[in-house]
Amino acid sequence: MHNYKRRSIRVPRSRCNNAGEGLHEMERRYRVRDSDYYQRRNDIIGNVLLGSVIAGVVVSSLTLFVGSKLSVYAEANEKQFVALQVESVPISPDESTIQTLSESIVQYATVPEYEFLNTLDDSLVQSIPIVEEDIAKVEEEIPIEEAEPEEVSTTVIFPSVEYIKKDNTHTYTEEIEFDMESLLRTYNETYSISWDDKGTFNTIATIYDFLVNQMGVNNRIASAICGNTYYEGIFGMQQKTYYVASSLDSLYSLSKSDGGIGCVQWTSANRKTNLKNFYKAACEIYPDDFQSAKIMAELALIYTEIQDYKLFSNLNSAYSVENATGIVAVRYESYNGCELDFASTKGVYSLVRQNSNGALRLQMAYNIYKYFGDD
Repeated sequence: MHNYKRRSIRVPRSRCNNAGEGLHEMERRYRVRDSDYYQRRNDIIGNVLLGSVIAGVVVSSLTLFVGSKLSVYAEANEKQFVALQVESVPISPDESTIQTLSESIVQYATVPEYEFLNTLDDSLVQSIPIVEEDIAKVEEEIPIEEAEPEEVSTTVIFPSVEYIKKDNTHTYTEEIEFDMESLLRTYNETYSISWDDKGTFNTIATIYDFLVNQMGVNNRIASAICGNTYYEGIFGMQQKTYYVASSLDSLYSLSKSDGGIGCVQWTSANRKTNLKNFYKAACEIYPDDFQSAKIMAELALIYTEIQDYKLFSNLNSAYSVENATGIVAVRYESYNGCELDFASTKGVYSLVRQNSNGALRLQMAYNIYKYFGDD
């Protein structure tokens, strides 16, 4: 752009007819030149302003156009993604399983646009970067914590019942905790043992399991108790001939005064009364399962009596099998001739008569001790 400035004008006289005419002519020419400059400047400024306005309109139009195109493209991509999800879930708009879809899938799967999903170009669906291999890989990388199963307690509490002690005083027993599920498995197991002449080892095995594994009784003491019990009876047996079959039969049999009942053949009046109380409590726990009731009642009474009779200073003490068998035979079972079979020297019992009832009981105690594993 030229930088035009107003300046003084000198016109040579040689170029004009007269001085006055030349001066006026030159001044007119320069005025015209200055007016042209200002006109061109104004035109340029006007063109710039007009161009800015046009550019703004164009940019706004392009923005709206591009924005609408992007919105359409985004919506199409979303529908393509939904189409892939719907394709992997075999549902129709009327099926209840549609509830398991995400909200974005449901809003398309439950409207008429669902038909549009079926018409999508396969190439568009395939272009979505989601493949089964990737999903499987992600599932492998994410550790799935499995919920731990809740422990179901099989413990049954035998309640406190009225009990007549050996010295004829009355008291109430302490509650006893039973794992009846374990005891029933032991009782119902099939045993094939060469020295089990009576075929009643299931009773012995259940008594041993209860005393050692649930009551913490020393295994030699438990073997001695089981060795003596083997030659007495089994659960629910009455005088070796009649077997109690139901809770009503048990209460009827226990009301009679003659004959021994149960695995240790409870015979005296007080012991039968105790057994009746224990049976009644067990039958309340198992009104429709007499097998469980008789096992629980008799095991509870055995454990209560061996503590009441003070047979051992400590049920966890390591007595010898022979000494423990003699103690149970003489001071608990008290069968005919027991004092002839075992003799006590300074409180320690030993077998003194071979080929006797005591000898059979001692041999059975040894067999049981070895069968379940010695120390």
